[in-house]
Amino acid sequence: MTVYPNPYNAYPPWKHEKEHAPGGADELKELDITQFKSAAFIVDINYAYPDSTQTVAVDSTGVKWKSKFSAMILNKDLIKSAALIVTSISTAVTDATIAVEAIDALTGTVLGSVSYTGGAVGVLSGALNLGNLSSGYITVQVNVTTASATAGATCDVSGVGLFFQFGFA
Repeated sequence: MTVYPNPYNAYPPWKHEKEHAPGGADELKELDITQFKSAAFIVDINYAYPDSTQTVAVDSTGVKWKSKFSAMILNKDLIKSAALIVTSISTAVTDATIAVEAIDALTGTVLGSVSYTGGAVGVLSGALNLGNLSSGYITVQVNVTTASATAGATCDVSGVGLFFQFGFA
């Protein structure tokens, strides 16, 4: 986790009285984040799914693996940006399409996805749409959308995680 002050939009406490929102509390300790003009601190958080090192069959379509773990989002309004990151995927299969998806753990709604097609390997990342997150829990899954014609074909996936950037006043 990285915590650092935002030098461009920092809100020093000594300006509290001049910039205080009308009708808000007078003491600095009772301020709500909505009373500040912008984020004074940016916090980057990476969440790695501990069970994401998997070998999955790609000779048929469908969800081949779903994590047993979920990331819990308490307040998505504080999140400035979010991404799904896959640090490693390798396959010799060139005729399959493999999607690594971040989903709402309770509803199954896909929030973001990265796809590997035609034997592609390496690191990919994609944005998450947290507007579709209704449960507050995000998990990941590997979904084969186009199967390989090779019987017994597999794919190795590892390092699936999420990246969040929070802004705090």
